[in-house]
Amino acid sequence: MHVEIPRRAQIIRVIACDLARILSHLMAAGAMGMYVGELTVFVWTIREREKLYDIYDILTGARFTVSYMRIGGMAQDITTECITMIKSFLDGLSEATREIAAMLHKNRIFIERCEGIGIMPPDEAIDVGWTGPCLRASGIPYDLRRDQPYLIYPELDFKVITRTECDALARYFVRFDEVAESVKIIRQCLDKLQPGPIFAEDSKVVLPRKG
Repeated sequence: MHVEIPRRAQIIRVIACDLARILSHLMAAGAMGMYVGELTVFVWTIREREKLYDIYDILTGARFTVSYMRIGGMAQDITTECITMIKSFLDGLSEATREIAAMLHKNRIFIERCEGIGIMPPDEAIDVGWTGPCLRASGIPYDLRRDQPYLIYPELDFKVITRTECDALARYFVRFDEVAESVKIIRQCLDKLQPGPIFAEDSKVVLPRKG
């Protein structure tokens, strides 16, 4: 049975999802840098992760949560304090990504240890069921947010980042560039956020609120 999620809840969901995308992509980049000899980058991404966990704590009530989104809406509304924290984080993130780029993108050791490594051609990527940034790094421009749109993603302006090199370096660059697209998405969502309900009133589908 379909339940219509209120618009404010849809926007908050997108914000939460793309904050999580930023976190996971940064940690992937940091771990990859560490594995090929650049521990400093991993420390920097841990620093940004802690900022995001502080935001999650205010947004959801916990630094790590899997229960913020509920059938029909959200567990709780986003606060003015949280919005301020998100904007501050996004404003500072460009400097953090510049640091990472300066450390890795022209680093001969990093490039030589990733370029041409782990080649996954498009047909093989599809055969083994690759998805997300790994699939897009193999030249397949497939993104559910655009190709099977949900929530308010059809209203948002963002690029589907794709690379054709099909190697480990391409998978790194797809994630790195998607961070900037997620920043664009979140900023658009914050601009669209208007007062309203965050939970559907549909007793046939949605559990009643605890109150």
